Amino acid sequence: MKKTFFVLNFVIIASVIASLSVLNSVFAWTEPASAPPSGNVDAPINVGSKLQSKAGGLGLNGADASNKHGLSVNTGTETAIQTYNASNSAEVVINKSTAGVNINATKKSYNGVYSWIGGADSNAAYLVNTDLSGRGLYALSEGVGGIITGDEMGLLVTSANTGLKTTSEKIGLISQLEKNSAKVSETKLNFSDANNNPVGAGVYSYKTDGTTTNSYAELGRTDIGIKAQGNQYAGYFEGPVYMSGTLTLGKGCNGCKDLAEAMTMAERVEAGDIVAVDAAMRLVRAAKRDKTVIGVVSTEPAMTLNSAAEINGAPVALSGIVTVKVTNENGAIRAGDFITASSIVGFGMKATEAGTVVGKALENFNGRQGTIKIFVDLGWFGADCGK
Repeated sequence: MKKTFFVLNFVIIASVIASLSVLNSVFAWTEPASAPPSGNVDAPINVGSKLQSKAGGLGLNGADASNKHGLSVNTGTETAIQTYNASNSAEVVINKSTAGVNINATKKSYNGVYSWIGGADSNAAYLVNTDLSGRGLYALSEGVGGIITGDEMGLLVTSANTGLKTTSEKIGLISQLEKNSAKVSETKLNFSDANNNPVGAGVYSYKTDGTTTNSYAELGRTDIGIKAQGNQYAGYFEGPVYMSGTLTLGKGCNGCKDLAEAMTMAERVEAGDIVAVDAAMRLVRAAKRDKTVIGVVSTEPAMTLNSAAEINGAPVALSGIVTVKVTNENGAIRAGDFITASSIVGFGMKATEAGTVVGKALENFNGRQGTIKIFVDLGWFGADCGK
C-alpha cells in the first residue's frame, strides 16, 4: 500500500513539474542566442538591445502591411510617426492632421529637407497637385523665399496656362547676370523707380564696377512708353521705323539743332564748312562761284538720316539752324543777309551778286573771320537782291 502511494505521489509531482515547464516555455521569452534574422522569433517582438531584422512587413496601430509595405502605420490621435532630436530642436512629424510631413527646427544652417539624387532624369523632389485651387509648392519666408542654383539651368517652368506669376509690393521679378562676381546686366519686371512711379520692365547694363549704370531701357513707365539711355546710342534700329505721333527732339539750346544727312568725304571737312560735291558726289570745301555747292557741315545735328561713321562721311545740314564759318570779304554781315561761298575755301560771306546761297544770317558779324548761326535755305540769290 505504501509503495503504491509513493508511486502515485511521484507521478503527480512529475506531472506538475512538466506542466510548469510547458507554461514557462509558453509565457517566458529570452533574447535570441544568435543574431537575427536566423535567431529571431515570431512573437513577442524582440525588445532587447541586439540587432534584429524582420523578413516580412511590419504593421503598427493595427495597420496591415501585407506584402506591399515594409512598414505600415495607422495614425495615432495626432500623427503616424514623430521623431525629435534634442541637440538641435528638430522635430519631424509624418501624417499630421494638417500636413503630410511637418518639420520644425531652430538650428542655424539646418536643412528641413535635403535630397540628393544621382540618377539620370531623376528628380530631387517631385511635387504634384491635381487640384487647380491647390499648390504644388508653397514657400514662406521673412527673408529669401527660395534659392535655386544649377550648373546647367537654375529653373525650368512649363505650363499649359500660366508659366510664372509673381506678386510683390515693390519689385515683381529681378533677373541678374554676374561675371567674376560683378553685376553685368539686370532685368526687372513690374517695379517702382526711385520716385515710386510704376515701371513695366527695365533692362540695364553696368560698367566694370558692377554698380554704375552704363545703359538702360525702361518700358511702360507712368508717362513714357519707352525710355532709353546708352553710352553711344540710346536706340539703334535695323529696318524701317514708323511713328504715328509727333517727334520732338531736344538737347542744348532751344531751336539750335538741324536735320542732316551724312555724305562721304573726298577731303577732310569739318563742322561749319560750306561744302560742294565732286563728280563722285563726295564732299569738298566749297569756293567762290562753285556750281555744286550743297550746304554746310552740321556741328551737332538733332537727327542724321544715315551713319557718317559707316561711310567715312560728314553730316550736311538739310534744314534748321546751323553754325557756319564766315569772313568779311563782302563787308560786314547783318542778320537777314544771304550767305554764299567766299574765296576762302569752306568759308561764307554776304551774298552781293547772283549765285547759290546756303542760308540766311541770324546774327551780325563785323570781324575778319569767325562763325555765325544761319537758317539753312539752299537756293539761288538774284543779282539785284543785295543792292
